[in-house]
Amino acid sequence: MANDDKRPIGIADLEKVRNQRRLTNTFRHLLDEARAGNVRCFVSRLYYKDGTSELVVAGGTLEEQAEVRAKLEAMEAEVAALMAECRPIADEIFAHLPEEERLRVFDSPERMRLAFNGLPDNQRTKLNPLLERLKQYQAFQEGLLPPALD
Repeated sequence: MANDDKRPIGIADLEKVRNQRRLTNTFRHLLDEARAGNVRCFVSRLYYKDGTSELVVAGGTLEEQAEVRAKLEAMEAEVAALMAECRPIADEIFAHLPEEERLRVFDSPERMRLAFNGLPDNQRTKLNPLLERLKQYQAFQEGLLPPALD
């Protein structure tokens, strides 16, 4: 697939389209679940293109909203601590990558896990405790999200 100037569409462009589709499908799925009466309470952090974010809580009682907000904020704090723990080691291991690529690895625990899994065994051995924590985070995150709807 190519654009008007005959250059191939880059991986980043394809990832952007795929992510947009996943985002739209996830919102549609949540809307369908809410319409069906299957959603009692909802919390999510929305990240905007301008770099700001907003915590959105809807449905349920005030107590339920406070509970899900606290759970999300606790998860965010745990992820931030995990990423801070991983960053110095990852900086050392991925020093050969250009800054932009290295930042993409740091951008999400899933990308970091995939990057770590691609390392030689001798480098992965010292990272095993961090990889286990990343796997735990991924399992927790997958439990929060509806199935991928591509």
